[in-house]
Amino acid sequence: MNILSFDEIQKITNSRYALAMLVSERAREIVAGDDPLVDTKKERPVSIALEEVEGGALNFATREEYQEEQARKAAELLERESLLEDSQDYED
Repeated sequence: MNILSFDEIQKITNSRYALAMLVSERAREIVAGDDPLVDTKKERPVSIALEEVEGGALNFATREEYQEEQARKAAELLERESLLEDSQDYED
């Protein structure tokens, strides 16, 4: 496993706890079947997640930022579905 120095951690975040939470959550997603976000030869989920963070593939967000992003994605999905339904109505 890759061990980051304190200087490397400071470049990513000022909270080692936040880093541990981000890496552990991402590792759970990898275990559940998500593909790695970076090319890696590592096999262990925590090592892959840490490499993703080091590579900039994962970013920190506050709960509010995360919720706003999820709401935006849901609105985009609803809009696409509505447009698809409209186009099917015109075909009939």
